[in-house]
This record gives sequence, structure tokens and C-alpha cells, in this order.
Amino acid sequence: MKDIFPHLWLFAVSFVLIYTPLAVLVGRYDYKKATLRKETECNPYWRRPTWKEKEVYGKVRIDMLESLAKLLEAHGYEEDAEKLRVHAKRIKEWIESD
Repeated sequence: MKDIFPHLWLFAVSFVLIYTPLAVLVGRYDYKKATLRKETECNPYWRRPTWKEKEVYGKVRIDMLESLAKLLEAHGYEEDAEKLRVHAKRIKEWIESD
């Protein structure tokens, strides 16, 4: 190292001159990679439920909302339970719309 950088300040200057542009390029690449459109946004049929959304996610969400609505009713929160039931109904309609 003494042969390449005989003084510490020379090493520091060369480090900054190499590291800064490299860090900017890597950061820009990472930022651009993170801002790419997601698969569902790229897919023209993303508004229609897929089989997995119908048979797995939809049913689980409906069951979860209905269970939470029952819990809320048991504790006296009928208005909030009704809101959850409305959401469960929307999910059922969305699944059956295909």
C-alpha cells in the first residue's frame, strides 16, 4: 500500500473520487429497481380475481371478517360489526363476479 499511496491524504482523496460516483450509481440502480411496476399492475387482467385469490385469499378474508364481526357483536359493537359484514359482502361479490 505504501507504494501506491505514500500519504494518507492521497488515499482519502482517491477513495472519495472513486467511492462517491460508484455509490451514486448503485443507489440509483437500487432505487429504479424498487420503483418498477408490480406484477399485478403490469397484468391487464389484475382486476379479475385469479383462482388463488378466489379459493384461498378470498375465503380466508371472508371468514376472518365474519369472525371479527361476531366478536364485535359479542362485545356490543354492532355498528362496527355491520361495517365488517359490508366488506365481507363486497369480497364475496368480487369473487363471484368472474
